[in-house]
Amino acid sequence: MKNIFTMTKQRTGLFILVLIMAGAIVSCDTSGLTDAVDDFKVVIGLDPINTTSTVLLTDANSGELVNASVSVDFAGQNGSDIIDIYSDPVDSDEVGDGILNFGIDNSVTPSEDSPAKVTLNLEADGYVGTSKTVSITSLGSNEFSVKLIKESSKPQGVTSATNTEGSTDDSGTVENSFTAEVSGSTNDGGSAAIEVESGTRFKDTDGNVLTGQLTSEVSYFDPNEASALSAIPTDLTDENGNPITVLGGSLTSIKDANGHVAATVEASAKSTGAAGSFKQRYTLPEGQLKGGTTPYEAGDKIGLFVLYGDYTGNNFERVLQEDDEGNLFVEFVLSKMPHIALLKDLSAQYCTSIVSIKRSGNEGNVNIEVFAKGFFSQTTIKSGETNGAMVVPRSLETRFRAWAANSPVVTITKSNVCTNPLGTIELPAPSAPVINATVNVSLKCQNPDEGVSVTDIPGASVIYRKSDAPEGSTWYVATNLSWEFDEANQELSGGSFNVQDVEQGTTYTFQISYDGNTYAREVTISGTSVDYTETIEEDICG
Repeated sequence: MKNIFTMTKQRTGLFILVLIMAGAIVSCDTSGLTDAVDDFKVVIGLDPINTTSTVLLTDANSGELVNASVSVDFAGQNGSDIIDIYSDPVDSDEVGDGILNFGIDNSVTPSEDSPAKVTLNLEADGYVGTSKTVSITSLGSNEFSVKLIKESSKPQGVTSATNTEGSTDDSGTVENSFTAEVSGSTNDGGSAAIEVESGTRFKDTDGNVLTGQLTSEVSYFDPNEASALSAIPTDLTDENGNPITVLGGSLTSIKDANGHVAATVEASAKSTGAAGSFKQRYTLPEGQLKGGTTPYEAGDKIGLFVLYGDYTGNNFERVLQEDDEGNLFVEFVLSKMPHIALLKDLSAQYCTSIVSIKRSGNEGNVNIEVFAKGFFSQTTIKSGETNGAMVVPRSLETRFRAWAANSPVVTITKSNVCTNPLGTIELPAPSAPVINATVNVSLKCQNPDEGVSVTDIPGASVIYRKSDAPEGSTWYVATNLSWEFDEANQELSGGSFNVQDVEQGTTYTFQISYDGNTYAREVTISGTSVDYTETIEEDICG
């Protein structure tokens, strides 16, 4: 009979050392000791994590998961409460597959009235730096999505202009004044521009002075395009978490041939007049309404929110002016280079609208988007629910879009939703017969002599969609993910999860993600219970 001797040691998770002895060990017979050493095995016992989140990072244009290395810094109200799979505190992470998983320390209990808020500062080569806050309102698994803008492929409604006329002398002093301007995509007069005076000098975050030819790029977010608003790489809320209405927005960058990116602006010793400042100018699109009711006029105040490259921000107020052609514009002079800037309607008012869904056989999550001029928000009505509360702007014509995994998008446009209720959005029945299924996955290690040597995989996630889904199709997060530990063999044998509104006989792609590792597998939905095997290659095998 085998004897099992167990020792425990506290790290952050629980390390269970399982010593399996093939025979009794006696003082004068070392063969048992040799066998015991050969059979020595370490199993990592991981503590449960009460609150976890899965964030899907998608390309703002293609809709696909970002296939690039994304660095994530956790900040904000509960940024210091983030933990990893071992329940160790972490302040950053690296994501290579577009799927970010993290946990909240068990001392935090999020709720609707007291959500845990985590700001994600995201950076990736070839993508625009993004800062988004997720609000976690419940224990258990939570899901979110964040769009990243690819610099070479911006979404509809985001226009860009590049200027290479700026240059400096050897000391970094701008020799001749220059401008860069870009207009909106809807040809309604909206635009963003920068003006740099001669005598100005730029430095990057390390204090290096920019020299030689300067390349300036300005991108404009058209407030009349939903795709532009949804891609804005910062929160569409104020410092208190209240929604904002955007009158226009921009991304700005200035860099030299050495790759130094401007972060601060100063006057050189040679400067005179307005040098040492960076001026940003916005022209309002035609037809923008103050508070959604009356046309803007010269003398009206508007706000500006600026997010800098270090993800700190400031709010400003300025008065609208009118040029000789009757266009309304506003100018801001800054001494720190803006990364993102948003014009805000200071008179905007909002109400809470109840969105009701007639599911028509669609049992899974229903996605809802709300768009009005300068306003965008989104939410999910979870499985089993038929109503959701959404903040909407007063007075403006508002467009609602709703869809589920197997139903086309339903669009309803309505004015004055605050006084004229939306009513019920009726989804079409699924395009093909659908079922709900439990998927059982068996785990094995690449080395057949090893087993998965953890007791659990807290904070893991599974996403899925049809294998032949068109590019940009929504990935859905599986529910009720749980893992099974085989006590007899001291290894994690597998797990199970639920998927909803899937078509029987159709092949789906499942992606299991944990601790920066992702395993993708194509599986055919054979019925309400589906089995497959996944081979694990990471060092949790042993």
